[in-house]
Amino acid sequence: MLGVRARIDGAHILLAEDNELGQEAITRFLELAGAKVWLARNGKEALDLLHHAHFDCVLMDVQMPVMDGLEATRLIRSTNAFAGIPVIAMTGDASNESRQRCLAAGMDDFIPKPFMPGKFLDELSKWLPTRKT
Repeated sequence: MLGVRARIDGAHILLAEDNELGQEAITRFLELAGAKVWLARNGKEALDLLHHAHFDCVLMDVQMPVMDGLEATRLIRSTNAFAGIPVIAMTGDASNESRQRCLAAGMDDFIPKPFMPGKFLDELSKWLPTRKT
């Protein structure tokens, strides 16, 4: 777990989530693990933030207003500057069909909600760069 926390500590994470309770819970959890979190309420806001700051990872809810996570991810993947940023789907639909839609849109991984905190950190840390101490 130490290696997991070391990767998360100091990571810049963009959280695209429209549910206020989800925003608060995930942000607090990530900040307690040492991450710096920026919040977008929909896919359009996520794209706007990507143009103004560097992120190590994007946690993308799939179903959001204005622009959903699938469309936002397609646009992220079509922009060379963002092509290497890991995008991880977060969704309440844990079906294989939903997973396939997310991966087809260009998402790198899929974490069903609700998630167990330890497992969530393990999955997230796989996509974060190793930090020098």
